[in-house]
Amino acid sequence: MRERDDLTFQIAQLKGRLGTVNAESDIDLGSLRDQTMRIDGQLRAMVDELVRDAEPVFRHFMNIPGVRDRMFGSAR
Repeated sequence: MRERDDLTFQIAQLKGRLGTVNAESDIDLGSLRDQTMRIDGQLRAMVDELVRDAEPVFRHFMNIPGVRDRMFGSAR
């Protein structure tokens, strides 16, 4: 009887600890999601800016026939 009560008590404590660990993991996961979304937004903004800045250079080189042909595989 005493051993059973002791084991029941230990199981209850382990369940409580597991619940705490799960709650902490959920909080950590939420924080990581938020951070990932923020970094993803920053990265997208940087790529958009790079594309915007590179577009005039790209258009300039595409006006050069040899470069255009090489880019699209027409001249080898």
